[in-house]
Amino acid sequence: MADKVLIVNGDGLEKKYGSKGQKAVLAALRALIAADKKRDLSSRIIDISSATDMRRCRGKKVSSPGNERQSKDAVDAIYAALKPDYLVLVDGPDVIPHLTLNNPVPKDKDPDVPSDLPYASDASYTSRDAAKYAAVTRVVGRIPGITGAKEPDHLIKLLQVSAAFKSRPRKDYMSYFGISAAVWSKSTEESVDNIFGSKTIKSCPPTGTPRVSRGLSPLSHFIIVTAARSTRSSMDRGDSNSRCR
Repeated sequence: MADKVLIVNGDGLEKKYGSKGQKAVLAALRALIAADKKRDLSSRIIDISSATDMRRCRGKKVSSPGNERQSKDAVDAIYAALKPDYLVLVDGPDVIPHLTLNNPVPKDKDPDVPSDLPYASDASYTSRDAAKYAAVTRVVGRIPGITGAKEPDHLIKLLQVSAAFKSRPRKDYMSYFGISAAVWSKSTEESVDNIFGSKTIKSCPPTGTPRVSRGLSPLSHFIIVTAARSTRSSMDRGDSNSRCR
């Protein structure tokens, strides 16, 4: 059994970064596993594009990196077979996809929400209703590369940071930076109060000022924002139209 399972899509990594880049990512993952061992954590890699790996977990391989249902089914099979304490999705949604859910807040004007929430639930991916996956039963995280990147440098740097991580006392994290879009301010206040015992948050201050650097100095960051979509033609060009509201 493993404490932590690092979930990769080997075919997706190779398609995105080439064979050399894929090998570099896997080498960084092996270094993370070695570092985890020194922290008394047993970690292993499972490739959801590998029929052999998935057969061992009594699951089916993912035939395409973008296949949402197959990816969710593969993660479900891994969890059922190994019952790890942590599941870690490696790289961005162009390698292991977010799962598309209906937006529970229609006034945002976004018809759907790409999310990792269903990966943390035992419920199978047969509905786009977010409420179906609200009963979280697993600890799931993602170490994201840059979507569309040709080189894995950013992802590898994050893996190296993870390998070098050293835990600190809880008190070191109780000073926090909390920020929210105005539409989510009440929910954000409740969340930070539950975590830090304070409702103090900021509402999207301007960037590029000395105040922002000072504000980001605490080790804990709690950030909630909403994104407004641009027109389809702008999205196809890859333009960004995210903003705080």
